Amino acid sequence: MVNECIALMSGADGIILGSPTYFADLTPELKALIGLGLHEKDVDNDAEGIQIMRTLGQNMGWLMKKICN
Repeated sequence: MVNECIALMSGADGIILGSPTYFADLTPELKALIGLGLHEKDVDNDAEGIQIMRTLGQNMGWLMKKICN
């Protein structure tokens, strides 16, 4: 089943995935499925994703400073 999903995902123009959230996170099954389709090189080439994570880190740092002061 998983191999069939990966094959279909790799040939798709886009993918919409849905999952219930558990403590603001994906289910372990969906995480595993996504992880099977990614490679380290993909992350390095994802400029938008890197920028989103950088902004998230800055926002979290700002919030922690506000909470602590």
